[in-house]
Amino acid sequence: MNGKLGPKGSIGYRGRTWQNVEDEIWTLVNKTFQRYNSNETVKLRQQLFDELRDLAVNITLLTTEVGHGSKMKPARSCKDLMVVRPGLGDGDYYIDPNEGSTADAFLAFCNFTAGGETCVIPERERSSEVNAPRVWWNVAYDEREISYGVKQGQIKLLRYFSKQARQTFVFRCLETIAAHDANRNTSDNALKYLGDDGNVHRLLDDDANYYIHKDGCQIKPTKKDRTIFTITSSGSRLNVLPVRDFAIGDFTHRDQKFGMKIGSVCFS
Repeated sequence: MNGKLGPKGSIGYRGRTWQNVEDEIWTLVNKTFQRYNSNETVKLRQQLFDELRDLAVNITLLTTEVGHGSKMKPARSCKDLMVVRPGLGDGDYYIDPNEGSTADAFLAFCNFTAGGETCVIPERERSSEVNAPRVWWNVAYDEREISYGVKQGQIKLLRYFSKQARQTFVFRCLETIAAHDANRNTSDNALKYLGDDGNVHRLLDDDANYYIHKDGCQIKPTKKDRTIFTITSSGSRLNVLPVRDFAIGDFTHRDQKFGMKIGSVCFS
């Protein structure tokens, strides 16, 4: 059982505001230039003030939780950032899984609404269409793989600190199967994709979990349609994501076309 509240204590000293800090910086600047003609040193005074103020801001970011998620003080992951700064809203923040030099920190989308997902955005969404026979997506663009603008070591550490990863795609089709072939009642001609593990997988296989949000490509439409799907990997298959390339599996004639919108890969 709790007792009665004690008497109210005295009011403590009021903390310094940023205005106090700026006043102190100006005092220091004026002391530095007091032996010079003030008219000749206006620009130098302002320059020195700006530099000292920036230094004060950076010190504040480095020594308080205010800076977590900034370029000066990136978080290890969005989940860590959510713990340190629980009031933050969804948005872009700097992440550095290896916690070493901030030179390889990167901007990620933090989905706090989903529990602190760290979402890495592809450098390009690749939404144009190709009609090459059984060709890997990146061959059409003369590129090696889908890039996410993050060093591979950082991706590996994100996986190490995560239990699962997910990635959503929008496949645009013209007479091309994405996942399930309704006419043949099979998924043998489903899309193939190159995982981050270096292996080739097929949509709806046993190497990951798949959720088809909409499958407008299952009957080889004669008009353009789309299939929206999410790949989720976990456990020993966590390194399947992010996806590095795609290829169609049912090419039969050159009127077929497909395009792909590549979503962020989100670790949690």
